[in-house]
Amino acid sequence: MLSGEHPAPMPGALLVRRGVFDQVGLFDPDYLLAMDVDWFARVKDAGLEFATLPMVMLEKRLHDGNLSHTQPEVYRREMLRALRASAARQSGKAPA
Repeated sequence: MLSGEHPAPMPGALLVRRGVFDQVGLFDPDYLLAMDVDWFARVKDAGLEFATLPMVMLEKRLHDGNLSHTQPEVYRREMLRALRASAARQSGKAPA
């Protein structure tokens, strides 16, 4: 996982129409680390499609200062929250 290219949705390389934000909302500022995970899940749950370009548009660097590394409990809690909300949307139930 730490070598090679891995296509992934990243806000830093995002091109999106305004209508998508109108439909699914903006990035949720209540998240410190997983706001992008939550937003991309809302896009997917709304049935919208992504396109991936066949070239590297953004390179991410892993280092000891990454917030997901320095605040693992916050990261895990927010990831779980985003995934639970996505599951609730998919099942038609309100998130707990």
